Amino acid sequence: MKRVFKILITVIFLIPIVWWLFIFDPSPTPTNKFTLKYFKENEFKGRVINSYVNHADRGAVVLTLVNDGDTVTIINYHVYSLLTEKLIEVGDSIVKRRDSLSFEVYKQMRADSIILINNKGYSIISK
Repeated sequence: MKRVFKILITVIFLIPIVWWLFIFDPSPTPTNKFTLKYFKENEFKGRVINSYVNHADRGAVVLTLVNDGDTVTIINYHVYSLLTEKLIEVGDSIVKRRDSLSFEVYKQMRADSIILINNKGYSIISK
């Protein structure tokens, strides 16, 4: 009887610990790794013609760029503040170079400055 009691107590303590580790796992998921790798290995540039936050898709920021008649849609899950802080607006130009997680935003209304955005935040650089 004592052995059954010990097993029962152990199971009672292990279930919440395993549940907590499963729910609050800090390691990146394969989807996030794939998204970052895809974003890093590609380059794009163009003028923003549409931007919105897709709340149904975990608050993803969706930007539509046009360059020489080609339209590119960018979905970013990590920079919700891009639109809420008006860092990127319709009419701005964006340049993202290959092998970089940061991109440059050339404001339509403030041609004298560049906003450099990366996964750690942003900085405004005056020309």
